Formats: sequence, structure tokens, C-alpha cells
Amino acid sequence: MVPTRIPVFAWDALRRLELRQELTRLNRDGLPELASPPDLVHVRNNVAVWRIPVPGHNDRYLKLHLDGGGDRCVVMLDAARFYREWVASSLEAQVGRSSTVALKRDMPIDYKFHYAADGFAKGRRNPVPLADGGANGLGWGSRIYFNDGVTRTYWLLTHGVASFPIEVSRTEPAMELHRLAGIGEGPIPYANLLAQNVWEFDDPASPWHPGNWLAEDRI
Repeated sequence: MVPTRIPVFAWDALRRLELRQELTRLNRDGLPELASPPDLVHVRNNVAVWRIPVPGHNDRYLKLHLDGGGDRCVVMLDAARFYREWVASSLEAQVGRSSTVALKRDMPIDYKFHYAADGFAKGRRNPVPLADGGANGLGWGSRIYFNDGVTRTYWLLTHGVASFPIEVSRTEPAMELHRLAGIGEGPIPYANLLAQNVWEFDDPASPWHPGNWLAEDRI
């Protein structure tokens, strides 16, 4: 009789084998030139918005409500380097959506992927919130994790974006994530973003104005 379910230990071993093969491929193929960070196109009323170019598609938009302050900051990520480091991190992580990446080929079958597609399809009408995550550890053994936003990150990676921002709640995980795959001089504190003067969406009558955005989707 053919078993209907794969034992957990066998599934975990297969997952690690696939991740190891993917990391070998990524290291063999090498990485593209370091990407430029996405454009910050709006900062007003405690909201920051970035434009994310998507190859072959219209631009998409990510937003962050700059509330809370403290150690919270934004890390600009090179997408190719982040994916490689997430694969490497997942080799030793416990199985789970918050810490273990799916291979790119499998990301579109994530059970929430259609929510991300719907969210990003709204474009400037309703920018998608930044993912929230970070990285623990120093040097060898660093672990990438997410508190929220795995599926929207899958969408960005599978659509070939060059770079994107992510929110990190504490300084140490932000510094480590930036060391692994960051762009620029370092994590950007909320205060630095609030000091910007960018009003691309300033017209209150425009559907692109933050006051006219739709309710956020949970992706």
C-alpha cells in the first residue's frame, strides 16, 4: 500500500535537500549587480510610500505608517541577495512560514498568494503595507524571520523586483538584516523618514491621496 502521508521527518529532510540544492544553484550562478533602492515618493501625515518597479508590469507601491517610533526603522533590501540569505537561513530554521522560505517556483502556490496579488493590483489606489521582519545572530548562523508579510514578500520576489523596503522593530535585527542583504549606509530610523519632504500624493482630490485609500488587505 502506498502511504497517503509523508512522515514529518522525511518531509523535513526533503525540504532541506531542496533548499541546499537551491543555495548551491544561487551560489553557482552568482548575484547581479547591487540594486538601487526604490524611490520614496511620499512622506506626509505620518505615512511613507515607496514606488516599486516591477519588470513587465505597472509600478506597485508599498506604504508604512510612521507611528510608534522607538527603535523601529526601515531596511532597504536587495531582492536577489535577500532571497539567497533567506534560503541559507531556512536550512537550519524550524519549519514554519515565519522562518522558512519556499522555493521561488513554489511561492505562487502559497495559500494566501492570491490575496497578495489582489492587494498589489490596486497600485497607487491603496499601497500595500511593508512586511515586518528582521534577522537574528551575527555572522554564520544568522536567521531571517518575519512577524508579518511573508506572502507579500513572495509576490515581490516572484515578480522579479530588484529591491524593496521592510520594517524592522529593533536596532540589532535591523543591523543584521542590512548586513546580509541591505542597500545603502544602514537602517533608516522613522525620524529620518519623517524629516523628508516628499508630497507626490498631496492633492486631496486625487484618488492617490492617502485619505482616499481603501482598507488594507491582510497579506
